[in-house]
Amino acid sequence: MDFDTQFGLFILAVFVFFGLLIKFLLNLREKSLFKNLSINSSDVWNSIKTHATTLGLEKSNIIFGIYQDANHWAGSLIIRNSLDQDVAKKVHPVLKRQKFLIVGEEKYVITYLLTWNKEVTFHQEGNEEILAKWRQNGWFGKHSIDIPNVGTLISGRPSLDFRGRYTYSLNGRIVGLKENSINGYPKGKVAILPDSIPLPVRAFIVSE
Repeated sequence: MDFDTQFGLFILAVFVFFGLLIKFLLNLREKSLFKNLSINSSDVWNSIKTHATTLGLEKSNIIFGIYQDANHWAGSLIIRNSLDQDVAKKVHPVLKRQKFLIVGEEKYVITYLLTWNKEVTFHQEGNEEILAKWRQNGWFGKHSIDIPNVGTLISGRPSLDFRGRYTYSLNGRIVGLKENSINGYPKGKVAILPDSIPLPVRAFIVSE
């Protein structure tokens, strides 16, 4: 067998190997994402319970999201409430400044503005009235969320345990809590927010 034939067979073997590896990893991801759908409100409450009860926050105000794939070009976040009901879905196309949040029959638009500090607006599709505006206020992820007719939620500094945990204050009083992980794993996000905040806005907050 001459060198050119050997080299060709080697290249073919490399392509076959990586093709099989990619297929294996995709199947593994699919199984993992499917398994994550079994996560329920009790699981996420256990993730955040210690800090929530210290702050006087209740399980009934939990809202949480589980990462899934929407398609080959977009990811999604399935959002559930404390009764384990699917109440919203965020779809985030790759490399797009606009994401979408679907709540019931209504569609909302999440727009990431081209600013030095992160700014995100949230409004219903077909209606330019801003329902919430997320602003980064400084280093390490501190941010605020302006909500018309409710006020401005001010985040604390993120926790140092890699869970991405924030408290939220309204008019100087802690009213909410959020973790950008579930039990410390990047499977989704969980928040406890007052029900005086409209559901679409709570879904937006937990999805960010």
